[in-house]
Amino acid sequence: MPEHLQDLVREKLLAEVEKSELINALKVGKVMKYEGGRFRYLSGQADLDLPMEEAEKLMRQAIRQAEHRREVIISADGQKVFDLHGVPFDHRSGGLLAFDITEVIEKERRMHQQEMQAYREAIAAVTGGRLYLMNGEEMEKVVSEGIELARGEVWQPHDIPEARRAIREALPVLDSRRRHAITLCLTEALTNALKHAGGGCWQARQSGDTVRIIVQDLGPGIKTSELARATLMQHYSTKNSLGCGFTLMLYYADYLYLNTGPSGTNLGLDFVSTDRLKQDQ
Repeated sequence: MPEHLQDLVREKLLAEVEKSELINALKVGKVMKYEGGRFRYLSGQADLDLPMEEAEKLMRQAIRQAEHRREVIISADGQKVFDLHGVPFDHRSGGLLAFDITEVIEKERRMHQQEMQAYREAIAAVTGGRLYLMNGEEMEKVVSEGIELARGEVWQPHDIPEARRAIREALPVLDSRRRHAITLCLTEALTNALKHAGGGCWQARQSGDTVRIIVQDLGPGIKTSELARATLMQHYSTKNSLGCGFTLMLYYADYLYLNTGPSGTNLGLDFVSTDRLKQDQ
């Protein structure tokens, strides 16, 4: 295994071990019996402040439908998260199991942050600091920097040639090699957005001597476990990944910025010009 990926593997293995802590964090907060419209405490944490109105609704549904019902409820102050299970006994009674999962969710959040940081450092190291994995806040800055040169949307294959035409017209003073690189990378990014997310939007921005291409979609994103392969391994592709087009973009662009998740993927590509771009006032 290449040395530069060993730290990443260690981080992933450590994350798997740390998952065992979730079991310790998951404790039954309260066990109650529901009968005749009333709850009776049986065991667990007696002083646990459950959202009783929501709990009663859940129990009524479970008894009425004669089947187990489950609902995740957030406390009124937003500080606690409960996993409620309603189990019917007969036509008028049942049992309520309430799990306080606040700590579990917090541990999962921290583990995800640690995992993403490991990927960020490993991918940045492998690419010589040219590919950055970014969070949502960081990506918002990337998307808003500079002045807008052109923008468009792609929802059908015939929209891609139109995007190429628009970007060429927006960059008339660039040398032919740079125009070709930008057009090619835009085509690859839009093809991926169309293939994996059904389409998306794009824009070109200029900040000083740098032209930035941004492509955004609302697809399923790239799974964390596939990030390294999807971005670094040539010809690697899954239903949700960018495939071999990403290595091509990494070859032509000077810097890449990637933010991806279940709500979509945002990609920024920087092309640093050797000649200062003239701004059309």
